[in-house]
Parts: sequence; C-alpha cells; structure tokens
Amino acid sequence: MAKHHVLKVIIAITIVGAPLTVLAHTASDPFVADLLAGQHMDVGEVQVWNDGTDLYVRYLVDDPEWCLTETHLQVADSLDGIPQKKGNPIPGQFDYKGEHECVMEVMYQIPLDAAWECDDELYVAAHAVVDNRSCELEAIVYGVERGSGDLYQVDVVGATATLIADITDPAPGNVNSPNGLAYDAGNGRLYFSAYEDENATEVDLYFWDGGPAAVLAGTVPGIVAGATFHNGAYWYVKNATDDLYKVTFNLDGSVASAFAVATDFTGNVDCFRFGDIVVDDDTATLYGSSLQCAGATPPTGH
Repeated sequence: MAKHHVLKVIIAITIVGAPLTVLAHTASDPFVADLLAGQHMDVGEVQVWNDGTDLYVRYLVDDPEWCLTETHLQVADSLDGIPQKKGNPIPGQFDYKGEHECVMEVMYQIPLDAAWECDDELYVAAHAVVDNRSCELEAIVYGVERGSGDLYQVDVVGATATLIADITDPAPGNVNSPNGLAYDAGNGRLYFSAYEDENATEVDLYFWDGGPAAVLAGTVPGIVAGATFHNGAYWYVKNATDDLYKVTFNLDGSVASAFAVATDFTGNVDCFRFGDIVVDDDTATLYGSSLQCAGATPPTGH
C-alpha cells in the first residue's frame, strides 16, 4: 500500500491594487497580481476588472500541479475596510468566500457600490488555499479471488478494482484457493498459497512479480488462509490453530525457511480460523480476525 499526503498551501494575502481605481481596468486589460504559494512559488494570478456595473475578481491557477480548494475575498475603499488584527488580514472574516473541488479557476462578480465614484480607489484582498495534486493521497491494496486465481489491484481512494493477472498455473484446486495473499513491497512480489486438500500438512507458496506466470517459491507447513508481509518475511497463522509462522526467502524469492515462532499464542488450546492478519510496521504488533473451529470453547482475555 502506498500513501502520500495532500500538500495544502495557504496563499498569502494579495492586496490587489494599492489603491485600485474603480474604472481603471477592463476585461481585456485587467489588473493582475501574482498568486503565490507560500512566499515565493508562483502558481497563477489574480485578475481584477469591472464593466461599470460589477467588479470581477478572477483567481486563475496556471500550474497543472496545483488547484484551488478555498478562496476568500474582501473589497473595501480603504485598508481599514479589510478585516485584520495587528496589521494582518483575517481571511475567515472576509465578506466573500467559497470552498472548491480542486478547480483551476474561480470568479467572483460583485455589484459596484452606488457610493463609489469613478475615481474612487478600492482595495481588494485575495486569499486562497491550494492543493498540490502531484501529492494527492493514493492507497493501493491487492486481492486474490478464491477459486479463480484472479489478482486485483484495488484503489481504495478512486474506488476502482483492476484485474492485473489471471493465475491459471497453478489452477485453483479448491474453493478457498488461492489464499494467504501478502505483498513484498521491497521486491514487488505478491505471495499466495495454493492447495487442493483442506487437510494437507503443507501447501505450495507462489509469488507473482508481474511476469507471465506465477513462480513456485516452495512449500510451507499447514493451510495458509491469511497472511501478511513484515520486515522482509511472510507471516501467517496456520489454519485451525493459534500457531504463528514466519517464512524467510532467498534473494530469488524462493523459500529459505518456514518455522513456528509462537505456538498457542492465545493461551487457549482450542483451534481458530484466522482469516486476516496484519502487522503494524511501526510497533511490530500483530492484529488478526478469527473464527473458532466448530465446537471450540470461546477464549477468555483475548
């Protein structure tokens, strides 16, 4: 899974015109001020003009990596008419404001005040919030369809699922196979188990790395229903147990070793069916969801 945080930058207050004469600019010859992200990054401009009836203020982003998500605007006939505290404008108190769905352009049309004369001077305070679209959130997970071998890439932000591989070798030999999918991000390998017999004492472990077919990595003990990848190793709870296994690999992706690192880790002798497990990489904490085997006694304290 890859995640990147949205970069949100506040545009500094731009006082457009200091001062700006009411009838000084037209649509074909607007007053123009730079739209700066932070203090120095020019991402567009603010244009101001009027047609004798209305005043127009246009925010325009001309850098394709950026877009507008909020704008705030104040128009006054003196600097004292701009809401401020200790000389710093307060955008939240501006008369005109809006929230936007990552757009490149926003236009405000404001009726000219009847008290304003042709030679009056206006002050326009323009403020915006922009997002850097090259840093938008991305969250990708992978899934395998049991009984078919279809591998999917799921974009949980864009709400799309894309078939990336149809694993026909090994052919699914069981309605619960393939299973135990886990992603080795360091090597770009998707590991999964495949088996026919639900009572098998060991199963084959494969990986797919974008090639034309899955590659047999080796065999591991028991049935693997849920797995995760952490710290360079494949981890799973052997089905119908509460025994945690670790699988290490050679450089070519083949199995180097597979062994139990914790047995009966719930402290309950009854069996479990762990369907999903995951490790928090920051704390090395294992989380899992499980059903108990039929007739088993519910555990206490877990």
